[in-house]
Amino acid sequence: MGLDGGLSEHVVAAAGAIVPLRSLAPWQAAPLTDAGLSSYHAVKRVLPLLTPGSTAVVIGVGGLGHLAVAELKAVSAARVIAIDQRPQALELALGMGADDGLPADGRTLEQILDATRGTGVHAVLDFVGVSDSIRLARQCIRPLGHIVVVGRGGGSIDFGPHGLPHGACISSTFGGSKLELMELLALAEAGRIECRIERHPLSQVDRVFDKLRRNEVIGRAVIVPDGH
Repeated sequence: MGLDGGLSEHVVAAAGAIVPLRSLAPWQAAPLTDAGLSSYHAVKRVLPLLTPGSTAVVIGVGGLGHLAVAELKAVSAARVIAIDQRPQALELALGMGADDGLPADGRTLEQILDATRGTGVHAVLDFVGVSDSIRLARQCIRPLGHIVVVGRGGGSIDFGPHGLPHGACISSTFGGSKLELMELLALAEAGRIECRIERHPLSQVDRVFDKLRRNEVIGRAVIVPDGH
């Protein structure tokens, strides 16, 4: 993490960082080691709250968020509400199992509260991390709920005794453990989760970066050596 050279035909890795694959091809597993693991670690943090009848909100259903939707549906009994500005991202979230997809606009909070009969949600996973998304999470979380901010959008929250409902908490996270990665790969190999992947040859990596800058990648882009 943080070392140059990942976009290469060959990469040397420490033996302790290697996880064996069974039925998944390397290009299928690749997004699970970063996007999938970061989102799964956040899901595991809130999992004790997601009993039958609970509701979880996922803000931002891009490369990480769409996997969080699939992971929530695979390991919890929660109703999942996905929020995004892009219609195609909401369509993807619904395809991953989200129960509702709401556009990020001036009515989002009202719609969440209507969906929960005014009680708020048990968990919010924020994959955007700007001030507006954190504010929405704070406004819709219920007492004893948990907000996990994964996105690195640079947002902040004013914290004080009355900043959150009674007993609610907010935390941030990044990455995950090797054990969680093994659990995640097992879910994928069992067909319980699947990442939306765009495959591109290494020779076209500059074009893929341009797509990322234009916010045109839906799901996750994977670079493979030419000819593979």
